[in-house]
Amino acid sequence: MKAYYIAAKFFPEEVKEEVRTLLQYCGSRMSPEVWVGRALLVSMMVFTLALFIVHYTIEDYWRAVLLMLLALTIYHITTYLLLFYKAEGRARAVERVLPNFLQLVAANLNSGMTPFQAFKESSRMEFGILKDEIDNTIALSMGTMPFHDALLDMPKRVKSTMFKNVIELFVEGMKTGGPLATLLADIAKDINENLDLRREIVTRSRSYILFISFIVVFGSPLLTAVSLHFIRTIDEVIGVVQMEIPEIQSVGGISFGELVLTPEFLTRVGIVNISLTSLIASWLLAIISHGKDKYLFRYAVFLVPASIAAFFILDFLIKTLLGSPI
Repeated sequence: MKAYYIAAKFFPEEVKEEVRTLLQYCGSRMSPEVWVGRALLVSMMVFTLALFIVHYTIEDYWRAVLLMLLALTIYHITTYLLLFYKAEGRARAVERVLPNFLQLVAANLNSGMTPFQAFKESSRMEFGILKDEIDNTIALSMGTMPFHDALLDMPKRVKSTMFKNVIELFVEGMKTGGPLATLLADIAKDINENLDLRREIVTRSRSYILFISFIVVFGSPLLTAVSLHFIRTIDEVIGVVQMEIPEIQSVGGISFGELVLTPEFLTRVGIVNISLTSLIASWLLAIISHGKDKYLFRYAVFLVPASIAAFFILDFLIKTLLGSPI
C-alpha cells in the first residue's frame, strides 16, 4: 500500500483530482492515490512484459518501442474508461428509477409526512443504487449534517445532471415551503417523458446503427479484398508475360513494367484503412447512441477486430472461389 502512495507522487494533482471525482461517481471509497499508484505499478509490469515479448519476437528497434508505448497507452485508456463507464452506468441506473422514487415521495408528502420522513420511507430495494444513496443521505442527516446539506451531497456521488437538478429543486422547494408534492409529481412526469423520448430516439436510430455496422464489418473489408485480388491477378499476369516474352514491354497500350502496388503493401494499407474506418464508425455510433464520444471505445472493441477478421476471411474466400487466372 505504501508503494502506491509513493508511485502516486509522479502524477499531477489535476489527474488525482479527476480520479477522485470519478471514484466518487463510481461509489468507491478507494483513495485516488492508491488508484493512480496501482495503475502506474501495473503499467510498469505491462511495459516489462511487452519489453520481454518484443525482445524475442521483433528485431526492428523502433517497431518494438512503438508496440511497447502502444501497450502502455491501451492499458491506461482501458483503466480510465472502466471508471468512466461504471460512473455512467450508475447514473443511468439512478435516472431510470428516479421518476418512481419522486412519485413515491410525493405520495408520502400528500399523506402528511414531513419531507425527511417522506424521503426516508421512499427507500425501496428495487431502487438499487438510488436506495444506497438514500440510506447514506439519511445516515448523514441523522448525524451532524443538516438534511438539506446531506441532500446536496448526493449529486457528488452520481454523475447525472438530471439527478443534480432534481435534488436542487427538492431542496429549494423545502426552503420556500411551496407545494412540494405537486412539484415532485410534475418533475417525475417530465422525467418520464424525457426517458420515453430517449428510448424513441434509440429505436429510430437503430436502423442507422445496423447499416453503419454492416458497411464497416462487411462492405469495407469486401472492397479491400476484391482490390487485393485484382492486384494479385495483375501481378501474376505481368510475371507470366515477362517470363515468356521478356522483350515485350507493352501490348495494346498496357505497360508491363514493375508493379508498384504489391499485394503485401496493399494488405498492410487495407488493414490500416479498415481499422481507421472502424474507429470513425465507432465514433459515429457513440454519438448516435449515447451522445458522448468516449463510448467509441465500447464499439471499437467489437468493430475493429470484427472488420479485420472479415477482411482475412473474405480475402481467403475470394482466392478460393476465383482462384488464379493463370
